[in-house]
Amino acid sequence: MTPFDNGDLLRLPTEKEIFGENYYGEYESQYVKQWKPMKKRRNRMAFDGSKDENLQWYWLMNKVRESAADFAFVNRTGNANAGNASGSFGVRPAFKIKNR
Repeated sequence: MTPFDNGDLLRLPTEKEIFGENYYGEYESQYVKQWKPMKKRRNRMAFDGSKDENLQWYWLMNKVRESAADFAFVNRTGNANAGNASGSFGVRPAFKIKNR
């Protein structure tokens, strides 16, 4: 693995990295771009690893604008949403693989 710009090796993705814009979360730098695989909604969807391949929600790094308790997340269908931090959604960590 290779570190992100902030030095982290593992972190939650941001709303802009997943969707290309901030629907719910606080605005991000103009230099943050949508990850190419996330342009397809299918790649934004997360499966739980069971034989039934159940779809799961997962949190994003962004706090919702003008809210102390709400954060952006990706719903089961791969679309943007927001919810209270007390909700028990999943975590889909991101890491970068070093190119040779």
